[in-house]
Amino acid sequence: MRDKENFPPKFVITLGTFYSGAGAVYDFLSGRSDSYDPLNGEEYLLPQVPYGIMSLHASCGFFFSHPSAHLNIVKFKKIAYKLGRKHTKYNPGMGYGDNINAYYKLIDLYVDSLVVSSLPYNSHWEWFTAPFFKRIYNRLKIINKDYAKDKYLPTIGVDFVEKTRELHLKMFGVHDKKYTLLNQAGSGWNPVNSTDYFPNRKVILVVRDPRDQYCELKKHKNARSVSEYIDWYKEMMLRIESVDSDFIKIVRFEEFVERHSVVSDEVCDFLSIDKGLYSNYDSVASSKNIGIYKELLDKDELRLIERHLKEYLYNKV
Repeated sequence: MRDKENFPPKFVITLGTFYSGAGAVYDFLSGRSDSYDPLNGEEYLLPQVPYGIMSLHASCGFFFSHPSAHLNIVKFKKIAYKLGRKHTKYNPGMGYGDNINAYYKLIDLYVDSLVVSSLPYNSHWEWFTAPFFKRIYNRLKIINKDYAKDKYLPTIGVDFVEKTRELHLKMFGVHDKKYTLLNQAGSGWNPVNSTDYFPNRKVILVVRDPRDQYCELKKHKNARSVSEYIDWYKEMMLRIESVDSDFIKIVRFEEFVERHSVVSDEVCDFLSIDKGLYSNYDSVASSKNIGIYKELLDKDELRLIERHLKEYLYNKV
């Protein structure tokens, strides 16, 4: 573990596993006067999205190869810029450029700090992956034979994690609150490694009754196979149950809502923050999301989930 444990943490991160109820804990913390929410309610997705920070770390680090590292750097800049723009009907975005001062400049400087060379040359893998007509044009020499694109080469001379922590401190570190609150700034399936990019962090990881979670996935994401979902949920819990870290607290959504005064105090103790501080979070509103499976799942789906995921049910049958 890189961090010396200091309390309270600089960063508090709420994580879920796709409609697991992490928003309830986030709402509770953001509703307090001691938290700094730099993204004004938006999730911070840059660490875990495809070609995001985690992918960049892998391709530039232990799983380095020049072609894959170059490609991931190019893709990283594209996804970072897309996350920076405002969300519109036809161009999705997260608005980071509006909420984070000099966001695009910080992204460019971050990439520059990782790259040691941008040598222009043509590569075999570019030809291999090029669209069909581009390959034909090249064969016919319609495209200039001397044309070559810069190829990014990351250096092993810097510590990737430390550079990324510096980026996040520049993005989020200046405020007068007790801690910076970020929602979904990592992977709930890999909560230790995915949050290592934040100095002195603590993580609240929220899990949920598999029946209600499947309801949400069916309703909002068109999930259609209960048997595949059962394997999905088992694998998720296998990964979560293997976590052994003193900076991660696992919270059950249903208990956070129905035993709110007790469990929220436990969360505050874990974060070393004042239990008596008011939050505008409404646990009664969240309680409407408990037991929705009773109306939305058919009998066969319910029977299979209760048979194969019995140990994870809330109020076990």
